[in-house]
Amino acid sequence: MSAYQASDSRTSGTAAAISAVGLVKAYGEQRVLDGVDLQIPQGSVFSLLGPNGA
Repeated sequence: MSAYQASDSRTSGTAAAISAVGLVKAYGEQRVLDGVDLQIPQGSVFSLLGPNGA
């Protein structure tokens, strides 16, 4: 469970610029993301950095 709870743009009245629901990513048999939900509202600034800063 994540400490971050994304608001749902369908009920908040703010349109999402980016929306992902149930995102899954695997490398072969190794799942690295499993069921990720993410919404970025229009007009917001968002960044996602990996371990190497990219």
